[in-house]
Amino acid sequence: MDSNILFTALGLPFGCLGLYVWYVETYTDTPLAQFWRAYSKANVPRRVNEIAMPLWMLCMISGSLLLFSIKIALPQHIQSVIAGSFPFFLILSIVFLLPIPIPHLVDQQWQWHKRQGFLDENRQIIAPTPNQVNTLTFTFGDISMSLTATMELPDTWRALSLTNPKAVLTPQIPPIVNATSAHPRSPLDDALFVAVGIPEKTTGFRPNFIVTIDLMGESPIPLDRIIPGWMTIEQTRFPIPSDDTLMTTGLYVDEGLSYTAIQWTWTQAVSNRTVRLYATATATTTSINSIADQLPRMLETLQVTP
Repeated sequence: MDSNILFTALGLPFGCLGLYVWYVETYTDTPLAQFWRAYSKANVPRRVNEIAMPLWMLCMISGSLLLFSIKIALPQHIQSVIAGSFPFFLILSIVFLLPIPIPHLVDQQWQWHKRQGFLDENRQIIAPTPNQVNTLTFTFGDISMSLTATMELPDTWRALSLTNPKAVLTPQIPPIVNATSAHPRSPLDDALFVAVGIPEKTTGFRPNFIVTIDLMGESPIPLDRIIPGWMTIEQTRFPIPSDDTLMTTGLYVDEGLSYTAIQWTWTQAVSNRTVRLYATATATTTSINSIADQLPRMLETLQVTP
């Protein structure tokens, strides 16, 4: 067989396959894409994988097309364009091996954060917060207390900086009446820790995990008294070092959308005072299963200290 035809027959499909792998890895979140990203991260330098590799595949396609164009005697100007593309892609791949910014168009990390809604108003990546620490001062009447809250988060969650929260991460939650106020207010007013997950594709709602505090340590108010339309599914104790624990799971509807919430509450001694803590996870009812496995570990790593 003619060597030109052989190289074209092998190089063209191989180059196209390489581009397909790169495209799936860069722009999708299929299980195959996640596997390829994990493999590449462990075995291939980032710049080679994200920029050099697709450009080398384009070189292979250009070389194959050039040989084929010569074989079938395409016009000289077409052959010249194809021939010129080969060194262009090759030089470009070498240039981007230098420590210059990777364009967002081909930056796998940027593209992943874009798909997950983790870009701020300036289109910059909102970095992971695996071990966020919040230190806040709470005042109720003559009571003033400084507390520190920490929690380990999965890669698909981000913690809010409560002193300077990013608007894109602020959770969508209805005002409620809570244990420290007789008036409708946001749970964020008494929040020790707030984390949000990846927004649901169809509704854009971000699952959220909010830790709040009641400095008075009073018994929990039933959720059907503070969330309109609340329907309790289950109430049970949960195993932590406290005698006063309660986990409540239920549903409510807000603006035509069904939500499922799981609330854990318990008392804890802080600075010689018994306070009540609430940890509430909320997601749309259709997406709650996607985060259910992450919640126990998040709750387990939550620490509130003076």
